[in-house]
Amino acid sequence: MGSGEFASGRFKEACFIRNIRIQDYSLQLKYPQNVNAMSEEPFCYSSLHDARRGVEPIFYFGGPGRALPHCP
Repeated sequence: MGSGEFASGRFKEACFIRNIRIQDYSLQLKYPQNVNAMSEEPFCYSSLHDARRGVEPIFYFGGPGRALPHCP
């Protein structure tokens, strides 16, 4: 999935999602609270949550995937 580059490449290389919203029980769209970025296979994939004050948060993700010897 994506470009095959790690999240640290940001706009120039990595895949990203912006305008992330969830719909709560009152049917309002809100930015999710307590967002954490993690990867269970850090040699294969990475993720990065870029949330800065005054700027729309962006979630970056990606990686080479299957790349021996670390990602069989």
